[in-house]
Amino acid sequence: MRTSGALPGGRDRRAVTVVTGLVLVAVVLAVAGAVLLFGSGGSTPAADAEQTHGIGSVPSSASSGDSARASAGAPAGDGKADLRHRPRDLRSPVRDAKVFVEAAAAYVCWDGDAVAHRRDCTDPSGVLGMNWVFPRTRSGACSQQEPGDRVQAVSCVVTAASGRAVRVDYAEWAVRTDGVRRFSREARRHTTWRGMGRWDLAGGRGPERRRTALMYARAPWSVTVSARRAADRDEVLGRLVWRRPVHLRGHGVR
Repeated sequence: MRTSGALPGGRDRRAVTVVTGLVLVAVVLAVAGAVLLFGSGGSTPAADAEQTHGIGSVPSSASSGDSARASAGAPAGDGKADLRHRPRDLRSPVRDAKVFVEAAAAYVCWDGDAVAHRRDCTDPSGVLGMNWVFPRTRSGACSQQEPGDRVQAVSCVVTAASGRAVRVDYAEWAVRTDGVRRFSREARRHTTWRGMGRWDLAGGRGPERRRTALMYARAPWSVTVSARRAADRDEVLGRLVWRRPVHLRGHGVR
């Protein structure tokens, strides 16, 4: 015969069993959720936000140095190769800015630099600048001359249609007024011709009897043509090529 005191004890044991089972189920569900979240390659919202700004993982082929730079937001690898193979959301802000500048370049300077505006170019100078300002500087037999009061001077000898030799002197001045001062001292007449200042200089002797100097209105570049006969001088003057003032710093690409 059972006593009435056994019933409460049985209910207590059943209650403990039920609670223990619920705890085990909760543990199993928690472990399963962790496996599904992290084991399948999922990411947290914070990690997704980092990748969107280009601070995410670096391709396995990157070096340890590249990984360090990428984690700091700087480009990794050689730049252009990475842009072809990496997803857009992994591009770094630094590299994206560089690509944007290159794509936005609308002007090529006289020295080859690609820029967005002409004002970003410098004024031409030196031998490279002279070849830019006067594209045919090296036509004929040319040689570097002692500059004297000029920055640089190049003298070329070309042949006129008559077969006679004509001398063409190109010069870069420290400032334009230096050239103007010299030509004004020797000038018989000062006019404007084809957008350039023109000085018909006092006659010399022999092959320099007829001389004419041309100079930009706002740039320190000049060219002087000397010949024995005016017809030969004028013919060579007509063959000269120089950049328009608006293109002295470079030219547009669009």
